[in-house]
Amino acid sequence: MNTRQDVLLAPIEQLEVALRVHAPGREHDWARDVDGILGRVEESLRRHVMETDGSGGMWTKVDMTRPTLVRQVGALREEHTSFLERTSTLRQEVRSAATAFAPRTPTGVTDRLPAATPGTVPDFGSLRQQLEEFAAALKHHRDEEAGLVIESVTTDIGVGD
Repeated sequence: MNTRQDVLLAPIEQLEVALRVHAPGREHDWARDVDGILGRVEESLRRHVMETDGSGGMWTKVDMTRPTLVRQVGALREEHTSFLERTSTLRQEVRSAATAFAPRTPTGVTDRLPAATPGTVPDFGSLRQQLEEFAAALKHHRDEEAGLVIESVTTDIGVGD
């Protein structure tokens, strides 16, 4: 894989590792760690989009005279936008979870983050599942991009016979 694709790989793998960590009793720290990782995912996604669409980027290697490939590129570009939006939403949810479990001072005020709405307890199981699905979707996206480039540059055996 080229360097461009590697820009996404490390933060995706970091997210997967964080999702395997047992969080009960350390929900606040876990959520803060995941928020930081999601920040790196977001930054990497933005860089990935710039590198993919830029001059000399991945899409310059795709045969844009083939309508099927043009549609696939369009769909992958739309996924970029969707992934950035999803990252933002997930970060908000993770921050909310961190807030709900923030350490309290003797006066009941958090010393790090604003207080959560009383009575709200995040569903960590659901949050983990969403994050796992997100990481899997990002990996699938990377595979689809690589496959598209390979399909574009390879010639089918037997064409023209």
